Amino acid sequence: MASAMPSYKRRKNMCSEPSVMASEPRSINDLPNEVLLRILSHFGPDDLYFKISKVSERWNNLAKDVVHFLTAEIVLPISTALAR
Repeated sequence: MASAMPSYKRRKNMCSEPSVMASEPRSINDLPNEVLLRILSHFGPDDLYFKISKVSERWNNLAKDVVHFLTAEIVLPISTALAR
C-alpha cells in the first residue's frame, strides 16, 4: 500500500512560488527588534540586566527597553483614579 503523503523531495518541489521559508532568518540576530522584544519580555529584570544585556550592544539596548517597561510604574490621572 502506497503512502498518501508524498515524499519530502516531492513536497519540496510541489510549490513553484517562493515561500516564506526562502527568507527565513538564519540567526536570532536576523529577527526584527519587535520580535526580540517579545521574546525578551518573558525574562525577568535580573536576567535581562545581568545576562542578556551582555550579549551585544543591540541586545543591551533591547534589554534596557524591556526592563524599563517591566519596572515602570503606571500612574493614572487623578480624575481617572477617582472615577473608579
